[in-house]
Amino acid sequence: METEHVPDLLAATRVYFENPPLRPGPRVNKDLPDGMEILCGTGIRISELLGLRYVDMQIDEGAPNYFITLTGSVRWVKGCGTLRRPYTKNGTTGFLIPIGEELAALLRRRREAEIARNPYGAVFPSRSGGWVDPGNWRSRWRKARKDMGVMFDLPDDLDLETITPHTFRRTVATFVEGRSRLEEAQKLLDHSSMRQTKVYVRPSKVAPDHSAILRELAYGTK
Repeated sequence: METEHVPDLLAATRVYFENPPLRPGPRVNKDLPDGMEILCGTGIRISELLGLRYVDMQIDEGAPNYFITLTGSVRWVKGCGTLRRPYTKNGTTGFLIPIGEELAALLRRRREAEIARNPYGAVFPSRSGGWVDPGNWRSRWRKARKDMGVMFDLPDDLDLETITPHTFRRTVATFVEGRSRLEEAQKLLDHSSMRQTKVYVRPSKVAPDHSAILRELAYGTK
């Protein structure tokens, strides 16, 4: 996804879930727009997003800094349902990610608005108080993006059918690499090697500015 389209997509998703189409079934909540904003602001995986707990973060107003700590991830296990493992996909735990005031405020709002049972202190608990299956999250997004493609006047080159939760991780990597260095994107995504991060970063369509030295090649020094 082009980085300049991210604000448009987040805004459209927020509007859609505040007034979704009427359909049979449980009442739609704001998990998806909140979750997509967190994905965009951290670059974490969907399994890590759904494994977030309030106890593993510093978000209270007035704190000297705000952060979330990745201490686990969720996964559906046949015969057991959706479980939280005490480590991330690459086997690490305790990975701290600084966040901004906007995300801290979003997380505080979610915590304060809780009314349902949430024994694990999950940021995104299921309706029964357990962990949310990433497959169910993706399914809800596929249904939403189909509606949004008709309801909103989004940029022509924003192909909603290609946008998945993992798209945000790739977009974050590309944006950080463009504003900083590839090494910084690697650290943020907690990749074990830079080679892995290179796969995530979209190749630039702008060549580095070597016009000065190439002028010397063509015309000599003056």
